[in-house]
Amino acid sequence: MRCSQPPILARRAEQNADGYAMGLLRDAAISPAATAAFFRRLGKGAEGPERMLAYLNTHPVSADRAAAFAASRDAKATYRPALDAAQWAALKNICRGTKEESGWRF
Repeated sequence: MRCSQPPILARRAEQNADGYAMGLLRDAAISPAATAAFFRRLGKGAEGPERMLAYLNTHPVSADRAAAFAASRDAKATYRPALDAAQWAALKNICRGTKEESGWRF
């Protein structure tokens, strides 16, 4: 899929979205550590050089995103999980494509 914005504008939009996400996580008292870990994992793998280059053309470097989310963690804050155990199990079932009733409607 091609981005309709020039790469630099798309990258800036992604950075702004990350900043907004960090604020939402902070306001909800949810640790940004898991998002930082996600970007660390994302930065380690690629489905092929062409796909990775297209991604990097419009997105900030995953290591930089991981560092930004990790730095947004407040060591003095008390965080809560984003999902409870039942919600996490339901989300995993949705991602696996199971037909099991999850209780979530999208």
